[in-house]
Amino acid sequence: MENNSNLVLSPFDESTPCFDDRFDELPNQTENKSLDSCSIGRHLGKGRKEILSTIAKRKIIPSVKKDPRVSASKLALSMSSTIGEKIMDETIRRTLHQYEFHGRTPIRKPLINDGRFKIWREAGKALAPKKTIKTVKFGGGSVLVWGCMSAGGVGELAFIDGIMDKHVYLGILNDNLEKSASKLGLGKQLLTPAQPPDLNIIENLWSQLEKAVHEHEITSKEVLKKVLREEWAKLSVETPKTLVESMPRRLQAVIQAKGYATKY
Repeated sequence: MENNSNLVLSPFDESTPCFDDRFDELPNQTENKSLDSCSIGRHLGKGRKEILSTIAKRKIIPSVKKDPRVSASKLALSMSSTIGEKIMDETIRRTLHQYEFHGRTPIRKPLINDGRFKIWREAGKALAPKKTIKTVKFGGGSVLVWGCMSAGGVGELAFIDGIMDKHVYLGILNDNLEKSASKLGLGKQLLTPAQPPDLNIIENLWSQLEKAVHEHEITSKEVLKKVLREEWAKLSVETPKTLVESMPRRLQAVIQAKGYATKY
């Protein structure tokens, strides 16, 4: 290999060429740049200036942290009025990316509507309360089914005809659970929320059941009921046991999250 040590430049003066004769074929623009500064690198301070200063960029971050659902277009309008110059949406996005904020679809956790949108969040903050969407149970479907589970497995499915309103629901609780609990000496009724965060382990079984049912072609309510019973019976016996054993970890996670969403 040829020794390139002769390319090292000596201290510059008017009699010292920047490059030897082997660089005669450089483009004129590059050659002129080389003669001016003895360098083909980018000149500091050249090029288009950034519209947003460092201070202006940092003003965007509190807005995103306060409302992760704010859009880039709204931020651009706000910044345009602040600095008196038009700001493009893409400028806002690039700025947020520089500060490690990226557009993500929020994780769904148990109350609001089913609208789809993006949020701005940092890595590792997917379960922060402001970064999740709350979901509502009991929505949709053509049959209403109840089930139960324990560490020993699942119980029978029960289908309810008609609409489940609050009167029917409270009637079932009063006629069955409350009286049974009283007879067993389990104490007074606990006023827990309808959707306790991440503690209804049977929801994991409903999710598995739903996926299994989607593999079938359902043509009527009776077919749906038949498939539900079959797939419910196929659930692994170990799954309910594992879910029950996970309760201490789930409770600890909810305590640490102060009642907000957890990884469960």
